[in-house]
Amino acid sequence: MAVKILITGAGGPAAICAYKALKDKSYDFFMADMDPLATGLYFVEPAKRLVIPGGVTPGFNEVILRLCEQHQIDILIPTVDVEFVPIMKIEESFNAIGCRIVSCRAEVLDIILDKLKLMEKCNGKVLLPEFQSLEEYLINPQISSNQLVFKPRSGSGSRGIIITSAPDRNILEKLRMENYMVQEFIGGKEYSIDVMLNNDSSVAAAVVRERLKVDSGVVVASKTIKNEAIQDYCIKIAQAVGVTYGANIQVIVDEKGTPYLLEINPRFSGGLSLVVESGANIPLMCVEHALSGEPIPYSDYKELAMVRYYEEIYMADSEFGKHQKALVPKALEVL
Repeated sequence: MAVKILITGAGGPAAICAYKALKDKSYDFFMADMDPLATGLYFVEPAKRLVIPGGVTPGFNEVILRLCEQHQIDILIPTVDVEFVPIMKIEESFNAIGCRIVSCRAEVLDIILDKLKLMEKCNGKVLLPEFQSLEEYLINPQISSNQLVFKPRSGSGSRGIIITSAPDRNILEKLRMENYMVQEFIGGKEYSIDVMLNNDSSVAAAVVRERLKVDSGVVVASKTIKNEAIQDYCIKIAQAVGVTYGANIQVIVDEKGTPYLLEINPRFSGGLSLVVESGANIPLMCVEHALSGEPIPYSDYKELAMVRYYEEIYMADSEFGKHQKALVPKALEVL
């Protein structure tokens, strides 16, 4: 009997990359998303298209658990940031039904998804920008840099970030209520490093990727590069934090070639297709590790460039938008 895999966030690039990396294997796929028009739902037959509530919905994790039990899912691959914490809070319940989750452990997610905790965890392990909580900074500033970065402790990308050399005290007092942190500004070029670590912390992949062009937050032109300094830096971070399975580490490299940590995304990246094509099939490594429990050996990669284009899926109008509805309690129904 084929291994059953459920991938969530079917409308996002991470889910689509994961599916494409695994589709040629003899797996039985189910795709889930809160949007009935999510592209990835249409990769599978109608009975395996699951419409689910959003990850912030109360009871979301129980809905996913019930779906996995109903469809006898062997491997669950979440790809949406807000889904990981509620799902991993009940990891033992998934284990009890024979479903393995491709995710970092709950205590690791707690660190990764809080940028201040992440910096504190890595402090002394690797070189970092000077940093403080905003609350501490307002009482006793300890950062020597003239140019500062104020950013939310939670969230991804550049949303809510303020870069300034003359911070306004009144604004900072408001930001303090929104759980901000502050660090020195590091100028340079940003890189994404896609990693896969086994449960024993051994490294199966660490691929350095330069994002050349981004459209609406999704990389549309990129290239993999060989850079041992960046690679080693990110491996130290991943092992210090306790990353397992796939994750994406964002760094900025200054003019001297020195990398500095920006953030970690505890999921597959939207540029993962290039990583897979370059020789490191991280989704496949994760699935095989989850199934066997055995460490996956390290896979090297080649330098490769990529540009993206749109691809259409055609179907009869009678099939469009007709999906199996998730087991959602009446109060949580999304359709």
